[in-house]
This record gives sequence, structure tokens and C-alpha cells, in this order.
Amino acid sequence: LTTIAISVAAAFLVTFFATPYFIRFFNRIGVFGTDFQKEKKPVIPLSGGIPVFIGFMIGVMTFVAINVFVDGKSNSLNLLPLFAAVLSTSIIALIGFFDDINVRTKRVAIGSGAIDYKIGLKQWQKPLLTLLAAIPLMAVNSGVSDVVLPILGTINFGLFYPLLLVPIAVVCVSNATNMLAGMNGLEAGMMAVASAGLTGYLLIHGEVAGAVISAIGCASLLAFLFYNWSPARMFPGDSLTYFSGAMFVSAVIIGNAERFG
Repeated sequence: LTTIAISVAAAFLVTFFATPYFIRFFNRIGVFGTDFQKEKKPVIPLSGGIPVFIGFMIGVMTFVAINVFVDGKSNSLNLLPLFAAVLSTSIIALIGFFDDINVRTKRVAIGSGAIDYKIGLKQWQKPLLTLLAAIPLMAVNSGVSDVVLPILGTINFGLFYPLLLVPIAVVCVSNATNMLAGMNGLEAGMMAVASAGLTGYLLIHGEVAGAVISAIGCASLLAFLFYNWSPARMFPGDSLTYFSGAMFVSAVIIGNAERFG
């Protein structure tokens, strides 16, 4: 628990202090969107998922470093799922970032009287591209193929679990998280609450690797929430919604907590 606490603190602090830099950077290079829910429709920098992901990655690497260099051979924790989770979340955060930086130089009407800079990816491209993020979790055969279903009981899906159910879960959860976005603090707050609850469940059931992912992800989201709370100083963008969905589903899969998730 001490190692997890140190890693959580590292993720929170890195995200908290990195976000203002990215606010200035994205504002300077013109990566921003319009806050439609404010009377004066202010322009806000986009892509808050980048500092959140950086904080998450530093947090996970801190946990790995302590386990390798401090605990050493006395620790039997399998670190491979953690690396798979970092790789999956990095792929999907990058996809979200490409969506965020696809902006216009001038605001134009996008329907229903709304005027915005953001273009983004096409709707059909998003589920196809987010499928790539499932590959690391599939490659290391994350999770357990025995799934308990209502009425049917326990079913062993065998290879269908990593090759079919895992990619379906990654695509559905990441895109569902993105579709639930839209208000200041909603995306980061919603996923921080979900990740905190998942962390508690995983710790109770002794699933340390999954708990590490969700706890560190929760810390990064809470740090970003300071800048995203209304009135927001930075938008999360698709880089955050996709990242947080992938982070959550990675913790669920690695922690064997499908029903709870």
C-alpha cells in the first residue's frame, strides 16, 4: 500500500503541475474549443488528456521502479500487465490527441447555432482506431477467460476472451466514455469516481495490478479536475475521454472485475 500511495502521489503532482504548461502551450498553437455553456462562449484550450496521461505514466513507472529496485526479487508481482495497460492507454490517448488537434483556424457554424473550431475525426474512424488500443492487452492475454454470467453461470471463453471480448470491451468503454462528455468537470469527475470505486473493489479482492492502474488513473484525473471544474480553464478533449475509458477497462480486465466494472 505504501508503494501504491507513493505512485498515486507522483501521478497527482505531475499532472497538477504539468497541466498549466499544456494550457499555455495548446492555447499558443491554436488547439482549443468553444465553451458553449458559458454566456460569452469563451475559447478554452483542448486536449487535457495529455498531461493526465503523462501523470499516469509517471505514476505507473514509479510503482514499477520501486518494485524492481527496492523490493527486488522479494516481490512476485507480475509487471507485464502494467506495461500492457500503459501501452494501451498511450495508443488511445494518441488517437484522441489526433482528434483534438484537428481544428480550424476560424470558428464556423457546426449546427444548432453552435460555432466552434474543432473538426475532429469522423465518427466511423473512432471505433476502428480505438480498436488498436486493445492489441497490447490481447498480446499478453490479460485477464481470466472464465466469465460468470447470470443464469448461465461460469463460462470459459478460452481464446475468444483475449481475441474477441477484450477488444470489444476496449472499444465500447472508451467510446461510451467519450459520448458521455459535455460539461465542465463531467468527464474527469465521472471517471475519477468510477476509478476510485474500482480501486477499492480490487484491493479488497487482492488484485494489486488492477488496483494500481485504477488508483493512479484516479489520481491523475483528480489533479486535472482542478483545472476542468467550472468555469473550466482546459477542456479534456478526446485524449482524456478515450484515455480514461481505456485506463478503466484495462484495470477491469487485468483485475478480473468484469461484473463490477
